[in-house]
Amino acid sequence: MRILLLVLPVLLVCACSSRYVRISGFRAENLLHDIAERQHKIEQVKAVLDIRGTGLIGQLFHERADLIAKNPHFLLLSLRSFFDTPALMLASNGQYLTMFDFTGQSKTTYQKAVIGVDSLAKIFDWQFHPAALISIVLGCFPLNQAKDLEVSLRGELLRVTGDQAFAWHITALYDQKSMNLKEITWQNHSLKISLCAQYREYRLIDGHERAQLLVVKSTNPGGSLAFDLRFTDLEINGSPILPDTFYLHPH
Repeated sequence: MRILLLVLPVLLVCACSSRYVRISGFRAENLLHDIAERQHKIEQVKAVLDIRGTGLIGQLFHERADLIAKNPHFLLLSLRSFFDTPALMLASNGQYLTMFDFTGQSKTTYQKAVIGVDSLAKIFDWQFHPAALISIVLGCFPLNQAKDLEVSLRGELLRVTGDQAFAWHITALYDQKSMNLKEITWQNHSLKISLCAQYREYRLIDGHERAQLLVVKSTNPGGSLAFDLRFTDLEINGSPILPDTFYLHPH
């Protein structure tokens, strides 16, 4: 019994040390300010992507794509065909989601939808919200748009959680020393959709420390998939892209 009484406090300390401890006040505000300052330095990302993974029905896939993501809500994604011509183009300007599908898998070549809770983007049966993909590519937690922000610590790991519009819940993990983003997850329980990315292979590019590899896992009612998203060519900020670029016009 005496040994148990001596060991029990140690076990309790170890158990508590593995939990996140919520912080508030000026310390939390300063940490959020540091994150916001770091994120503000990256307004635009232009990249060529190499995408390899396992699909919704267990099939292996390998795709290449061209991507532009720009704060606060702009996205242009073009999947390449075998001949490097566009197979599918998707654009989001924060108000409308527009898409050209040249694969023949859709009933119509051109599609347009108002962005909202029911206007998820869909690529080869994979559903996601454009804002989540923009956030993940930019490595950005939308602090200005999130509600009920909570900051907590576990050792050198900083966790920030918050609620976004359309019932999305966001969780981001940062290395407290470097303030590099380690992981971010977007979840929508009502839609049964989640999108999680882990950030690896940080390097200095255009004066900014950026991850070259994103390990992504996604679930939706149709199943789940996992893929590595590698930036084979990456430009940070650079020449500004006009907003009209992110709206595909029918022709």
